[in-house]
Amino acid sequence: MDMKSNPETDEYRYFDPKLLRGSESSIPRNKNPFQEAIVFVVGGGNYIEYQNLVDYTKVKQGKKVIYGCSELFSAAQFIRQLSQLGQK
Repeated sequence: MDMKSNPETDEYRYFDPKLLRGSESSIPRNKNPFQEAIVFVVGGGNYIEYQNLVDYTKVKQGKKVIYGCSELFSAAQFIRQLSQLGQK
């Protein structure tokens, strides 16, 4: 949210609804810090990810993060899903 360069996140997809549709290579990354973010996980999200975001917003005063996911797993559900992956 502070828009500092980081090799781990520099290749992440970037969507800015204020920009018109165009080729992906022409999308400039906004380097201005922002106060609000939406984090959405397609697939399994979990409470630990959510809690990490809550903790982050407590440390970074004035930041707002909305967390969503298409499935929300408890620890037991996550382990069960991992064991099913090993069987396939």
